[in-house]
Amino acid sequence: MNSYARFFENLQQDLKAFIYWCLVFTVFRIAFIAIYSGQLNGDYSDIPMALLLGLRLSLKTAGMIALIGFLFATLPKIVVKNWPADKLRFCWHAVALVFFALCFMTRIPYYKIFNAAFNMMLINGAHDDIYAIFVTAVKEYQLLWRFPLALLLGIALAYGLRILLHNLPAKSFVEVQHKKLVIALTLPVLAVLCVFVRYGGAFNYAHSIN
Repeated sequence: MNSYARFFENLQQDLKAFIYWCLVFTVFRIAFIAIYSGQLNGDYSDIPMALLLGLRLSLKTAGMIALIGFLFATLPKIVVKNWPADKLRFCWHAVALVFFALCFMTRIPYYKIFNAAFNMMLINGAHDDIYAIFVTAVKEYQLLWRFPLALLLGIALAYGLRILLHNLPAKSFVEVQHKKLVIALTLPVLAVLCVFVRYGGAFNYAHSIN
């Protein structure tokens, strides 16, 4: 298998991981809305638009996570044939999924207490007494049961990603029709996708304040 074939096949895995992250963030958002649905006063008409705008805001985060996997798994695989790209990619995404699962579980009581999403209070709190922060996390954020639950959620999400990457393998470059056309379009299409991900959130923010 030549270097371009390895790049093409691993790039498919990165794109699948990117799509998976977009779905994960959307599921988190739906769950959060469902938990606090009582504050909507029975008006659910804005939920579809809120999910769409939220997805656009998540493009940068999902793109950055996928980009890190691309840099440390896909790119080295082009040069080093035996590079363990699949293992490194999955390990990185699994760690990130556990981290964001923990953030999601923490955000639920945080919003209940402060009626706001994560903000500068978290950064300012980092300068406070560590013991006081730990006690607050245990008492106010129910850390003792939320942390293991977040770990289980992260592991379940990682398992879902593993199923996606392994049970839906990348299309072999040998099977691709019109190889020259695919080669000619891969990089331009990838560049357009990067621009879309990079500025999608900015366009969304500009739209929201107009």
